[in-house]
Amino acid sequence: ADELTRIRSADGPGAVGLLVGPYLSNEEAGLAANLAHRLGTPHLDFSQPEDRVLLGGIARCGAEPEPVASVDEIRRMTAMLVVGDLFTLAPCVAKPILDARYERRHHVLGVLGFWKSRTALFGKPVLRNRPGREAVVLALLLARVLEETEADRVPWQAKARRVLDGLDRTALQELAGVADADVDWLLGALRKEEPTGVFVGCGFAETERVDLVAGLAALLAEATGSRFLAMPTGPNSRGVHGALAAAGFPKADGLTAPEMLEAAGTGDLKAIVALGCDPLASLPGRLADAAAEKLELLAVAGPLPGETSAASHVVLPTTTWGEKPGTVLGAFGEEGQLVAAMPPPGAARSEAAILEDLATRIEDAPDAPD
Repeated sequence: ADELTRIRSADGPGAVGLLVGPYLSNEEAGLAANLAHRLGTPHLDFSQPEDRVLLGGIARCGAEPEPVASVDEIRRMTAMLVVGDLFTLAPCVAKPILDARYERRHHVLGVLGFWKSRTALFGKPVLRNRPGREAVVLALLLARVLEETEADRVPWQAKARRVLDGLDRTALQELAGVADADVDWLLGALRKEEPTGVFVGCGFAETERVDLVAGLAALLAEATGSRFLAMPTGPNSRGVHGALAAAGFPKADGLTAPEMLEAAGTGDLKAIVALGCDPLASLPGRLADAAAEKLELLAVAGPLPGETSAASHVVLPTTTWGEKPGTVLGAFGEEGQLVAAMPPPGAARSEAAILEDLATRIEDAPDAPD
């Protein structure tokens, strides 16, 4: 607390950055936002690269498709489109999908991806796109649906129609690299009255522009009346991302997690506090080393050692989920309750206790909101 106050006084609140990971509870993510407000810094970001862009892309697209509420709902579906290798990313979802696939004679399981993934082994049709062109295929699918939709039922459709109408459909088809017959088959199945679904499961580095892919998939789900499911890789990524968004983060003038580490390497950012994450482990070696060397304060709060804790000036041991209370959001949007099943070992405390303690020791920045 003393170091954060000193650095803020010497270099301004913008010299401090906070990073949070998917192992925080919803309440702890809210407390991290409160600490950022108290410090006066706009630099607070979710340090889970693949989930950050996935959930951010969905939030920005403007669609509000009906979410998948349970595995039982998946079993009742007659047609699905899976983007990415969902079976590897989330094996728990594979069983209900396969149950639906083999319990219905005319079930359609479309799989979009450029490689023979575990999910693609069970797909029919498989939309084998050119590498990195998943967003192009989804744009093509969406354009085809909007062509056959007479009225714009929701605000985003008119805007999407204007954008897609300006594209050369033949060039789009060529860029996508998928068979026209497969596109017709899949769209016909998704537009049935029975329950259908669009699922996104893009693991790290599986496709380019995960934000576009996820956002377009959400638009396609709403346009076809399908249920929508996006699977983050972090256990509470959905909850943490939502809590930060509710608190107004990320801010327009705030640095992203990678930008914070780069700014630390150049000396523009003086302090980073990492909560429930290991940011140096996700950055290429030289950049990580430069950030660690230049920072006046690198602090980490977490239950396990890692590259960040090894380089930190301050290490605050924290509890695991079985040692603290709180709430989290599950894959289907359901709220789960954390219960402290055992006391934490040694000096470990929850991130909530640490954040509350820091907040009491740091005075509000002059322009901090109430």
